Amino acid sequence: MNFLSFRSVILCVACVSSLACQEMGWREYSRAGLEAYARGDYGEAEKLLSAAVDEAEHFGPEDTRLVRVLVNLAGFYRTMGRHAEAEPLYDRALAMSEESLGLKHPTVAMVLENYAASLRKTDREVEADEMEARAKAIRAAN
Repeated sequence: MNFLSFRSVILCVACVSSLACQEMGWREYSRAGLEAYARGDYGEAEKLLSAAVDEAEHFGPEDTRLVRVLVNLAGFYRTMGRHAEAEPLYDRALAMSEESLGLKHPTVAMVLENYAASLRKTDREVEADEMEARAKAIRAAN
């Protein structure tokens, strides 16, 4: 094997290894963050869920793994009453899911439902109703 082909093999293995590490990273951070939340360790939960977002960012803006971790972190903020921090995450997750999956995908409905729950906590009933109606229509079509 010449030097160039050996180097190509090493680069390929490093790339695959890096992707595997990212895959493991976002999943593990998400799982651990949700477990920390369940046991009431909210500081640790926020740190881990934020790390999950950071790891999932590597997959690109059209990847649904990023949508899922954004919704998890936004949901955490919603349950903590930190709606101003949740809203931009829901906005981003909604835009990403609509763009990558289409306007009638069940993931879009899930984001809309979660976003609507957050809006209700800030007395934005009209916006919440609109989002819930869209989600209901998506669910009925699927």
